[in-house]
Amino acid sequence: MSLQNNIDAKNEIVKQIFSKNPKFQRVSEDLSSSWIELSGYSHDRKYISVNNPKIDRVDFLAFDCDHEDYNYIPGRLAKPIYSAISNLTGRHHKGYILDVSVLTGENARRKPIEYLAKVQRVLTRELDADRNYVGSLTKNPMHPEWNVFVFPDAKPVRLGDFSAYFEEEKQRNFRDKFILKESFGYSRNCDLFDNTRHWRYRYTSASLAETISYADSINSLFAIPLSASEIRATARSIDKWVNTKYQGNGPRYTKRASKDDNDLKSLENALNQIEKQKLRKTPDIIAYLAGFSRDRLYRLTKKHGISI
Repeated sequence: MSLQNNIDAKNEIVKQIFSKNPKFQRVSEDLSSSWIELSGYSHDRKYISVNNPKIDRVDFLAFDCDHEDYNYIPGRLAKPIYSAISNLTGRHHKGYILDVSVLTGENARRKPIEYLAKVQRVLTRELDADRNYVGSLTKNPMHPEWNVFVFPDAKPVRLGDFSAYFEEEKQRNFRDKFILKESFGYSRNCDLFDNTRHWRYRYTSASLAETISYADSINSLFAIPLSASEIRATARSIDKWVNTKYQGNGPRYTKRASKDDNDLKSLENALNQIEKQKLRKTPDIIAYLAGFSRDRLYRLTKKHGISI
């Protein structure tokens, strides 16, 4: 498909981009400042954020390519939906839509975020894109400033489609400050989380404020630091996990007893009481004395190989 700047091509792109229907977008005219507005008012803005800025979720990946190969996709790499190209320089943004959204907030699962970061690194490398591009604002394909190239047969991508490229990803030493300087995109979130959590595991009695301070020191090593809100969210998540799993005030906490540990202790006390009082050792009596249900007794003894 040839290079286009017509309304039909742009409408098709916008239809695909907004298939996730973000209600709000961050917009800008010159990148010196930005603001959030309803999507219906953002079509005429020069730059837009396709991911909803009010939700910690990624539906879209954009890549800033400082070269003129707007229609070149190397090898077996998945095709983007479009390229939005500068009329003056030929530099462009390539846009991918994810088949399944990835949550990135404080309570999000880490594995999908790590997978997303790997995919972003692969695409940045293969597309020869700018690693310092944050991706929060991208060229609006509806704006007359940009030409649009639509990739034939392109469709939303699955993160799993890039697994063949992951073997080429080198093992990374997350504690190396020089490696941290090379972090970009969502890799920064993963590197920040991993560095901070490993530090907190060593200093489990550290306060939330100390955890935030350490996370901020790691963030300062990134070429493009994360926002203060992302630092606080990561630190709170780690602090919450540590305080759930550990207890005490010493230099190292005492690990909290799990539910199984508590129930096994109750079971031991119940069996001792039955033996001492010469009671019938039936599942109903054991469960009653232990303080939990017969089903719980069955699951507990089966899990730990206990014969009663």
